[in-house]
Amino acid sequence: MRRAGAQADDAQPESGLLTRMGRWQVVTTVGLALVALSLLALAVSHNHLHGPRVRDSIEATRVVRTTHEAMLDQQGGLRAYALTGDERFLQAYQDARRVMERMDEVPLSAGDDGDRLHLELRLSKAAWTNAWVPDALAVGEAGGSNRVISEALVFEGKQLFDAYRADYQELIAALQAERTDALDRQTAAVTRTAALAVSIALVTVAFSLVQGRRLRNAVKGALDSVQLRLDRVAAGDLTPGPPPMGPAELAGIQRGIDDTAAELASARAVVDAQGDQLRTQNSQLGQVLRFAREVAGSLNLRYVIRGLCAATTSITGSDRVVVWLRSTDEQTLGAIADSSGPALEPIGLDPVPVGEGPVGRAARFGRIEGTPRGSIARSLEGHSEEGGAVAVPMVVGAEVIGVIEVAFPPDAEEPDSTMRVLEALATQAATAVGAARVHEHTATMAMTDALTQLPNRRRMEIDLDREVGASHRYGRPLGFAMIDVDRFKDYNDTLGHQAADVALQTIARILAASVRGSDTVYRYGGEEIAVVMRETDLESACLLGERLREAVEHHFAAPGEPRPVTVSVGVASMPVHATSLPSLVGAADQALYEAKRSGRNRTVVAGPEETGAS
Repeated sequence: MRRAGAQADDAQPESGLLTRMGRWQVVTTVGLALVALSLLALAVSHNHLHGPRVRDSIEATRVVRTTHEAMLDQQGGLRAYALTGDERFLQAYQDARRVMERMDEVPLSAGDDGDRLHLELRLSKAAWTNAWVPDALAVGEAGGSNRVISEALVFEGKQLFDAYRADYQELIAALQAERTDALDRQTAAVTRTAALAVSIALVTVAFSLVQGRRLRNAVKGALDSVQLRLDRVAAGDLTPGPPPMGPAELAGIQRGIDDTAAELASARAVVDAQGDQLRTQNSQLGQVLRFAREVAGSLNLRYVIRGLCAATTSITGSDRVVVWLRSTDEQTLGAIADSSGPALEPIGLDPVPVGEGPVGRAARFGRIEGTPRGSIARSLEGHSEEGGAVAVPMVVGAEVIGVIEVAFPPDAEEPDSTMRVLEALATQAATAVGAARVHEHTATMAMTDALTQLPNRRRMEIDLDREVGASHRYGRPLGFAMIDVDRFKDYNDTLGHQAADVALQTIARILAASVRGSDTVYRYGGEEIAVVMRETDLESACLLGERLREAVEHHFAAPGEPRPVTVSVGVASMPVHATSLPSLVGAADQALYEAKRSGRNRTVVAGPEETGAS
């Protein structure tokens, strides 16, 4: 989003739309105002400069012409009156005189030259009126009898009137020239003002058209860019667009769209991350479900533990998972599986006391414990000291039966959702492990003698059947010995059942401690004990049987024992004496019977040969 903002700053968008519209409005307003001023100047010029002059010249012309017409009427009436004496002609004179008197009362403005000519005209008129009119009236009153006088008077009047007419013609010409000049000036003023107004209007219109076109292009380009950005956002493209252009307001909208797109991209990244987290969590929960289904019908502890390690590794991606189970004394936890070990064998992991370290605290408090250096990192040779680990308790009811310890790389950050999934897995695992342990314990108890804690006869038959099959399949020798405590009934009758049980337990411990790791000691029944010697030929089996007999004899011969105790041993071997389980047990039992019959406290090999000691 910052990058988009920087690009927008570098783009230098055009001035604001409102600024440009404001300039447009100002120029248009000024143009219209100038046009209005031009028209106002035209009106002022017409009304106060050229218009009055034109009107005055027209009015003066009218008055002069009307006066002239009245003069003509007076002249005609007086001349007729003077020649004829007929008073009817006098009426025309009188009417014209009244008209002329009215016209004389009208003020005239004809300019300096016109006023001078008008004054001369008035003087000519006055001369005609004062010099000729009285005489013409007098002659007319006399009835016009003196024709010579009348003609002389008419001639005199004509001369005076011609002088008046000449002044009239000159004044009329001057008035027409004045009117023509005023009209020309008025026309020129109107033309100039109109041309100025039209020019201003054309400039204003041209500016408006150019500015409008530019503004339209700028707005169109910016709106197209806005629409393009909106279309890209609608299509899901939230990458920053090109630098905003056009008016500042629309550029601001484009930046706003880019900012919104950047926020949407950020939100989409968060949603995608949440979606990835949900898909991961769903996959993790699927692992938990598959684990629960796989172990639901299994009571095999190793199978359950193996599935638990695989599910934990798949959920967390950890390179190491250790499963700890609480011991029977509930004071320590022992490692039962290590995902990094061969066949999940926990090599080199010592028991952890409850309450110590992350594993011990998880077992004590029943909650997830973690540390930058878990017990795995502290206890496993070669494990990175920089790694971390979490310990997740396996709880059944209110009891913690074990702990899942998960190691992580140094830079790993497991989300809380993974921890919750681990808790769910631990809950499922706790139930499965608890059931498997109960089953294992029950199976162990069913296959174990309660008094001596040795595997019982049923266990021996199962193991021996498997070893007989292996002996046949791979051609391996198999040794078998039957051991019976000599005169055990007398020991029991003399010292009591409790002492006899202790003696039998002691014999069991001696025999179990004296055999090899590959051999197994069983309580066959009563005071009889059996030994299975894997991959042991007849000679080695005979030597081991003798060693066992001697170990029992030496122990009970020591000071402090209530009385000596000895055993008789019968030894048989495959394939020397038998090829099946019944025949092998029968051969060893027959050899034991022979040892008893031969005097007890000896080792006898099945068949005609025997080896013993008194």
